[in-house]
Order: sequence, then C-alpha cells, then structure tokens
Amino acid sequence: MLVYRVQNADNIGPYHAGYGYTWMTRDHATTERHPSPYEDGMDDFRLYSEMRCGFDSLAKLRTWFCNEELSNLGELGFRIVVWDVADDAVIRGHKQVAFNPKDAIVVSSIKLTGRACGALKVSKDETPPKSSTGSGYARIVVVEYIQ
Repeated sequence: MLVYRVQNADNIGPYHAGYGYTWMTRDHATTERHPSPYEDGMDDFRLYSEMRCGFDSLAKLRTWFCNEELSNLGELGFRIVVWDVADDAVIRGHKQVAFNPKDAIVVSSIKLTGRACGALKVSKDETPPKSSTGSGYARIVVVEYIQ
C-alpha cells in the first residue's frame, strides 16, 4: 500500500523535527481532528519506537494539514514522501497509519511549494511486473496538480 508522509530530508516528521509548532495554524491544535496514534486506535504503536505516521491517501493527508500548514512546512524543507509498504506491515488508525521505514521503500516525493499546496491527486498507481533483478516490485506513482 502507499503511505503519504510529511517529512524532512532526515526522514523526520514535523512533530519531531525540532521546529516547535511554528508551522501550525490555530485550528491544528484540536486533538479530535488530530489524535495521537494511541487516541486514533493504534494500540500497538507504542511497541515500535521506530514507527512513523502517515496517511493511506492524499485526501487524508490534506484533511490533516491545511494549505497554509503545508506551505509553512515546505518553507522549512519538508516534502510529502510516498512510501510503498506491505499491507501487513502497517498499523491502521481511523485517520492515520503507522509503519516502520525499514519495512518500506520511498517511491516518490512531492515538493511543498505554493502550487503543490493546492489540490493534489494520484492519477496513476501501477505496480509493474516483478523486476528482473528479483529485488521486488517497482511501483510507479504519478501525482498531478488539479488546476
């Protein structure tokens, strides 16, 4: 499955990057809309200290982060990184998912610029036949900007 995660070049998300919460808007502070992994039904999350949070769709990521927050994060060097993770390696919450990056590969990233903070959609998600090197499947993800 594809997981969409906002992170910096060091694979660190905005809640743990040492930037404080300067990127947040006032509306972001509600725990009902932005629950912790534990509040979101991911009871196993605490067992895995290397787990990282993300979303199983761009729509859910866009619900979590508003355009202004994505723009602010882009100015701090964050991107949307698309990870390919085996379904059984994902802990699912109601609004978010968690995974261990050791069990995943990066397949794409989206720079957070003014244009990217508009509407995004995945227009194509294909898994071609197994690679000739036997290293697993390669995944092609095409992200389009909606005008």
